[in-house]
This record gives sequence, structure tokens and C-alpha cells, in this order.
Amino acid sequence: MNGKNAQNTKVNESSNSVMASDYKVLVGDDDVNNARRICSILQLNGYGTTTFCSKFYSLKELEGYDAVILDIVWRKNARPAHEKDDYFGLQGARYLKHNHPKSKIILMSKFAFDLDRLNEINNIADDFFSSKSADSVKILNTLSQALNKSDSVDDNSRERIVKNFELAESILDEVDERNGRKPDLLGLSSDIHAVLLQEVRVLKSILLSGTGESTLTDISNHLKILIESLNMCSGTITKSFSNFLTGTLNSVQEIDLKIHSCDVLYIVGKSMSDNRSIDTGGGNYIESNSGTYIQGDYISMNSDLVQAASQIQDLIEQLQKRGLTTDVAQEGIAKDIATQSQNNPTIKEKLLKWGQSLGDATVSDVVKGTVKLAIRSAGLPLP
Repeated sequence: MNGKNAQNTKVNESSNSVMASDYKVLVGDDDVNNARRICSILQLNGYGTTTFCSKFYSLKELEGYDAVILDIVWRKNARPAHEKDDYFGLQGARYLKHNHPKSKIILMSKFAFDLDRLNEINNIADDFFSSKSADSVKILNTLSQALNKSDSVDDNSRERIVKNFELAESILDEVDERNGRKPDLLGLSSDIHAVLLQEVRVLKSILLSGTGESTLTDISNHLKILIESLNMCSGTITKSFSNFLTGTLNSVQEIDLKIHSCDVLYIVGKSMSDNRSIDTGGGNYIESNSGTYIQGDYISMNSDLVQAASQIQDLIEQLQKRGLTTDVAQEGIAKDIATQSQNNPTIKEKLLKWGQSLGDATVSDVVKGTVKLAIRSAGLPLP
């Protein structure tokens, strides 16, 4: 960052200087130059008490700080013999979470694309940044957001999911060819990388912008593109990043967006205005106003057929109450499961597990028959 930008950063942040001066911040990093750089940025922008030390000594200094910035991984040959875990930052974060839950934890690493415990990193930390590319603005914003973050954030809240998308965006940006690296570091082609980066950015923007029916439609459309792109590179993409991004997409349906029971990973082929969402207590579903079909929330159902049976039975009974025979109701639900399984790998895997337990599961013949029919309709082999 040039001097002019650094000056602007100081001016822009000066309004927060009085509040910032009340915070104590510790930076734990074996890279002395990087730790000193971060502390200098913080001091320049009003953080009065900032301390840096090596990762090893930072474990003795964790108490009494409002925020702790920890490098995640031990540097080469720096890990003490008694330490068994390469991920130092996670060790420190777990200690803080248990003993000093009010302290904010920010994890950093030179790069994020080569880390293989992304879910754990993002779940335990209040925030994360890549120290190699983070400028003054990024570091200050990250610290400010962490310090002002609520102490209780639901794992499936909008804030948590946006945070996941931010990490995914950061990782994809690290391997962008414009930054001198190659997408194949993540097992991606240039074309797939470009699509993933664009769609992650768009979805993050949508989630930050608001709610409403148009938002649901946008989310569904962009999720479909992301899922199709992930499927295209399923044989090459690194497992850690694939699992992290897939888990984030699966969590989107849980955020407070008036999604109710509609699985946004499945693109409903009918207008939302023609449907109404109902919560029966036994399981949510979407039904048409004419009552001719019901769409189940299968992704939220248990992969254990015994646990899911009551919800499947409930869907069938809702159609029966509208005058449909059991056979017709079974066929409708089976087709719904089959259609969704073809568009959503998670539901497909769940359907296969249900099929594998048909012989042992103590569930009604109606539910068993529905699952069998769904498997046939999806073109899957019966177990």
C-alpha cells in the first residue's frame, strides 16, 4: 500500500480511535516482520495497547486481551517437539473459547488455499484473513468487525454463511491467475474457477442485500450454477475446499430468508406465487394452491429412514386429506423425491441410504413403497 493510501486509512479510521484505544490486541506470529507490520497498522489507527510475540510465547500471553490475532500453522521446523498439531492457531483458539469466551479470535495464514481444515477454522474463529495479501484496510476492517461482533452467532445464521462465502472468495482470489498463481492449486480449470469466483461473490452480495421473493429466485438460480460447476470438477477439486463450499451451500436454506421449507438447492419449476408454505409440526412442505402436489423438505430429513419415516408419512397424509388415494399420494411424493434427488446430490445420497435400509427399517409399508418407487423413478438401482 502506498503512502497516500496509508494516510487515507488513518484518516478514515480516526473517528474510531477513541474506542480503539480501549482495546488490547495481541498478535501471535513467528514471522516477526509480519507481526510488527500488523501492530504498526493498529497503532497508527488508534489501538493503544498492541503486543506481538512468537506463537509459542503467545500461549502464555493470551489472557487479558480483547482480541487475539494468531497465525494458524507452525512455520517449517518451528513446531516444538511436544506439539502434535500443525494447526497452532486452532489450539490457541480452542483455549480462548473455553477459558476466555469474551476474547475475539482472528486467525491468519500466509495463504488459505492450502489449508485443509477450513470448516474448523471458520467455525472457531471470529474472523480470518490471509496475511500475505491483507492490506491496512483489510486488517482494520477484520479487527473492527470481530470486536463488534455479537457473542452469539447461530451456525446457520446469515452472518455465519456470509462469513463462509467471504473465506471461499478469499481462497478463490488467492489462486486467480491475475495474482500470479494458478487455479489448478485447487484442482480447478480457469473456466470453472472464474464461474465459482463470480457466483460466490454474487451470492454473498445477495445475502447481504435483503430478502423477498426475488431474493429467493436469485439465490436458487446462482446456487444451481455453483452446484453444477462443482459437479463438473468433482474429480479434481481439492477435498477440503469442495467440502467447505458444499457445506456452505447446504446451509443457505437455513438462514432467515422466508425460505421456510423450500429447499433452495432445488429449483422449483413453478412460480412461488402459486404455492403456499405450511409447517405441520412433523415436517415443512410446499403445496400448490390447487392441492395437486406437495414438495417435501427432504434435505432436512434424517438419512436414517426410521427417523425420516414420520415426515414422509406426513406428506402422504396431507395429500390423502385432499382426496387423493394412497397410491396416487405415494406416486406424487415419490416423483418429488426422485426429481429433487436428480438436482441435488445430497438428497440422492440420502435416497440411496433409505433404500439400503428398507429391509431392516421398522417403518410402514406405505413409506417403504414410496421410497422404492422414488428409487425407481430416479433411475437408481434397488438395493
